[in-house]
Formats: sequence, structure tokens, C-alpha cells
Amino acid sequence: MKLFGSTTSPFVRNCLLVAAHHGFGNELEVVRIDTAAERARLQAMNPLGKIPVLETDDGELIYDSAVICDYLDTLGDGESLFVGEEMAPWRIRTLLALCNGVLDACVSRTMMRLRTPQGEAQSPWWMQRWADNVGTGVGAMAACLDEIRTNRTMASIAFVTTLDYLDFRMPELGWRDGYSDMAVWVDEQLALDVFKATDPRR
Repeated sequence: MKLFGSTTSPFVRNCLLVAAHHGFGNELEVVRIDTAAERARLQAMNPLGKIPVLETDDGELIYDSAVICDYLDTLGDGESLFVGEEMAPWRIRTLLALCNGVLDACVSRTMMRLRTPQGEAQSPWWMQRWADNVGTGVGAMAACLDEIRTNRTMASIAFVTTLDYLDFRMPELGWRDGYSDMAVWVDEQLALDVFKATDPRR
């Protein structure tokens, strides 16, 4: 199988972590694609022009990341990440959607900052709106921490990748200052080999 995207993408990272959980991480080939320079190629696979896109061994194309994670969860060994002992599947998917919403805002803000041509003004309104969405989203995540850290699910994986991406791309938010318990838990997870292997800074 091929996963089109970038290893700096938290959405790609989530997919890789699902594959690793089920024991076939080495069988999932990441094919780098530039969302700006190769937009036509990307849109031929996903009309929305977004990463990641999964190409199965049968040539079927699957997007977006939440759907890809759902699909990968049906393969390989190990227990499903969308079923928790104390969490209903809909609850896991709701918290995954929360994380993905935070990531959408952070990625949009990051892309505007990185890709605005020098000398051109960034939109203060959008930059602030995205920052507000991230901040309120992290607050909502913190309110679910006890539930998350006692259930190893797709939601707990997404919590770690989301908060680590904020450290990576939006350190000025300083989310750790207000949520020390969540910061300690995230650092414990990031020390695990599976998270080290998918660190976007590598």
C-alpha cells in the first residue's frame, strides 16, 4: 500500500501509527507529494487536493485521514483502535474529530505563515480565528484527559499527535503552561518507540 503525503503531516502520522499498531507499518510506503507544486497530481487522487491519500494494493484510493485510519484498523493484527473498554465507538470518533479540527486550524495557520510571499500581509482575522479555534480545542481536549489516558484508542493516539504538532508548528501557543497534567502524559507517550519513529522533526 502507498500513503501519499508528507511525514511532517500529523494526519499522515496518525495513519502510520494505526499501521504500526496492527503490525504492518513496514508495508505502508509513504510517497512524498507537494500539495502546492503537485496539486494537479494530488487532485487526480483526491479532488479536494488534500493529504493523505491511501492507495490500496487493489488500486483503490481512500481519503481523508479519518477514513484511512478506519480502513487500516480493519487490517493486520491487534485489537481495534475504534473500540474501547469504556468508550463507545462514536465517542472515540467524536474525540478524533476534535483533534482533527484543532489540527485543521493549526495547519491552515502554519501554511499561511510559511507560504505567504515575502512582503505580502497575512490575514490577521484568519490568523486570530485559527489561533482561537486551536486554543478552545485544546481546552476541550484537556477536559477529556482522564477518559483518554485510561483507554488506548484512536482518540488517545490523536491526542498525542495533535499536541506534539502544536509543539512543532505553533510553540507560541504555549499550551503546556496551562495544562501541566496533559503535558506530562503526552511526554510519557512521546517517549514510546512508536511515537519516536514517527516524529515529524526526523
